[in-house]
Amino acid sequence: YFWHFAAGQRFNLGPAYLGARADYLTRNDRAFFGLGPYAGTTETHFRQTRYEADAFAGVGQTNHFTGEVAGGFRGERSGVGDEPSIETHFPVAAIPGFGQAVDLALATAHVTLDTRASRHVGGGARFEGTATYARDVERSSRSFFRAEADARVAFEVSRPDRVLALRGYFVETAPLGSDPVPFTDQAMLGYDNHLGFTWGRFRGESAVLAEIQYRYPVAYYVDALWTASTGNVFRRDFSDFDVRAFTTSLAFGFRTRRWGNSPFEVALAVGTTRFDEAVAIDSV
Repeated sequence: YFWHFAAGQRFNLGPAYLGARADYLTRNDRAFFGLGPYAGTTETHFRQTRYEADAFAGVGQTNHFTGEVAGGFRGERSGVGDEPSIETHFPVAAIPGFGQAVDLALATAHVTLDTRASRHVGGGARFEGTATYARDVERSSRSFFRAEADARVAFEVSRPDRVLALRGYFVETAPLGSDPVPFTDQAMLGYDNHLGFTWGRFRGESAVLAEIQYRYPVAYYVDALWTASTGNVFRRDFSDFDVRAFTTSLAFGFRTRRWGNSPFEVALAVGTTRFDEAVAIDSV
């Protein structure tokens, strides 16, 4: 089963804004393949129940800059999921935070920088950075820091709107107490971050992803997309970083263009095995 409820309210105060939001999610089909760059290909499932609420304030009403800070609480519980369930293939006692009550007080800062006056402009550069401090309100040994950076640059190589876009995505998590970072808060690749792989395919303490995309109009409101990406997850501070552990994703699809703030996309993508393995399709 799958339940997701969300609510929020934002108030604009000139160039600034403030508000509050709340979210509840529970589902039995969260994917888990293991931790680290050499996780296997067997998909198991776990149950995740998460509830959170926070208040936020920010500044920036143009596309060039937005800065936001937020503080709140998040509670999470994990357990046995749909078949094949996680405990049938993994020693769950060795998975950080699994089956435990994880109740976190959170402080987050987020910044967005964009050279474009509008998202509809083809070429330009965009950076998004998020830093989060978390501390368990019941377990003083559990606290951690998470940093996430997403940088993109695009060039209009031919008019009209034939765009080549490059992207770099990085995540680092670090425990500040004696307990490791819970596995659901560690870096993750898959779905929109590594299109050829399912959500949760790669989990680790750090992650790196490089992506290249070419898009061009096929109708007034529709672009065709060709996307390739490569990357994987690693230990803290990328201490076991090895390019041979990288995996590759290749995708083709379509997206809406010049129609609202967030484009609608549909794509067919495949993910390959690691560079140090025989070339084969890992997932579709």
